[in-house]
Amino acid sequence: MKTRFSAKIIAFAFMASSIFFFSCKKDETPPTPANSQVEILPGNGVFITNEGNFQQGNAKLSYYFYSGTAYEDIFQPVNNRPLGDVCQSMAFIGSYAYVVVNNSGKIEVIRPIDAQSVKTITGLSSPREILAVSSSKAYVTD
Repeated sequence: MKTRFSAKIIAFAFMASSIFFFSCKKDETPPTPANSQVEILPGNGVFITNEGNFQQGNAKLSYYFYSGTAYEDIFQPVNNRPLGDVCQSMAFIGSYAYVVVNNSGKIEVIRPIDAQSVKTITGLSSPREILAVSSSKAYVTD
């Protein structure tokens, strides 16, 4: 009886460890935009705001094409500077995208088609969300 019980435990341990080792797969590195440019056309995909680590300044703005291609960071290659610390949210107002960067206390105004920064709104302490109420007015939680 004890031998049978021990054999079951050994068989279970072997199967569990096999599943663990054979299910692992190396993560693929997402591509970066060629020539520091990504042409983003309306309806072809979605923007993804990546907060990054608090106080590390490694927030990123990514873009996922519905075809399956994803670019991990579209802001830094185009603007030659990082996005900032804790990318909180993003909203489209008129023909621009407003990217709220919480711990950096700013809002990056970018052209959605190529992620080129047009303006940086500063003087905020800890912005989080932005809501457009018209084409020329928005509210920001701070």
